Amino acid sequence: WLKLEGARIVADDAIRASDKVKQIAQTLDRALEKCGAVEGAGMLWLDRIQMEKGRSNGEDGMAVVLFRMVKAGASEDDVLTAVKRIADLAEQGDKGACVMALKRPLPSKIRGALLQEIIHAALDAGSHEQAAAAFERWAGEDCARHDHS
Repeated sequence: WLKLEGARIVADDAIRASDKVKQIAQTLDRALEKCGAVEGAGMLWLDRIQMEKGRSNGEDGMAVVLFRMVKAGASEDDVLTAVKRIADLAEQGDKGACVMALKRPLPSKIRGALLQEIIHAALDAGSHEQAAAAFERWAGEDCARHDHS
């Protein structure tokens, strides 16, 4: 009985912690919605993306935050940094958050950066077919005209 009671207490603590994280995320979302384009907001956007990493729908959550970032008018440099952070947070060879972000209407340069992350991950994983498909999509979406690398 004592072990069960201890497990219940731990579970209650975890739920409360999860609720606090959710409240913090909502507060941060409201602030970024209003002030997400101001200089210095880029770090807050990165923090917000990081908060989505461990959640059950983390990949889609990171993609949603990226979309909100673009919609709020964040600087292009901040958005490209966020794309890199999303790719870095992904498991090796898995760029699911990048794929999820491509389902949203994003500017061509941002789409190109997402596709480049997918291409690099596919090549690193030895999946040349997946890399070729992503490259074809990159070329088909006319992302090359924004790539000056």
